[in-house]
Amino acid sequence: MANNTTTWKLERRFKEIEEMHKKLARKINDIPFLPAKSIFQLFGEALDKRRDELEKYFNVNSDERDFMNQPLLGPCFKKRCP
Repeated sequence: MANNTTTWKLERRFKEIEEMHKKLARKINDIPFLPAKSIFQLFGEALDKRRDELEKYFNVNSDERDFMNQPLLGPCFKKRCP
């Protein structure tokens, strides 16, 4: 995920991101939809597509002040890169 000044690396299982999204959706009205969940483990192109969709989700939301200021995000991001 990246905004104008910072790049973030997020290493979480989809289930953890989904739980965070549900909590954020209760606090933020117009949060975009999270990419669809798969019942099967993803590999190869399908996994790359999921990563791309999640990156788009976070990039769209990173421009929203309400989203980036949520305390729920702190524990989700493993590493900040300058």
